[in-house]
Amino acid sequence: MSKIVRGNGFAAVTQTTTGQDYPAAQAVALTDGDNNVLSLAGGALPVSSGSGPYTSLNAATSTGPGAVTDLGVVRSSHTLQTSTTGAPTGVTVTLEGSLAATGPWVTLATSTSTTGDVQSATGKAVRYVRANLTVLTGGTAPTVTALIASGS
Repeated sequence: MSKIVRGNGFAAVTQTTTGQDYPAAQAVALTDGDNNVLSLAGGALPVSSGSGPYTSLNAATSTGPGAVTDLGVVRSSHTLQTSTTGAPTGVTVTLEGSLAATGPWVTLATSTSTTGDVQSATGKAVRYVRANLTVLTGGTAPTVTALIASGS
């Protein structure tokens, strides 16, 4: 006899694998919340110990902090990826973190690349992250985009 177990964003289907009178074990199918069955890779379910990437600065044209992301839990490894358009001659983007949504904000990593790059910070436990464009000079209508990903 099959049984469907439903939850918020997931479902599982159980099926008895031996006789109805003596069920020794059950097979379980897990879905991802979009009715896609998750497959086992090497006997393990796919898991994530991180979050993102999130866009904090989206084609920013002036200095200032970008969107704040609540990671949901405290994470201690963070990556900032920047990209630019318009050939700016000066760019500084700081990856900032805090334990509170309103700050205080501390600098976790800094990018000064005028073409874009990737910077990482480890051992910095925060729950909230944002990118802050502190310098943008030169070029022709320059923009800066900053993505953030965080992990354990």
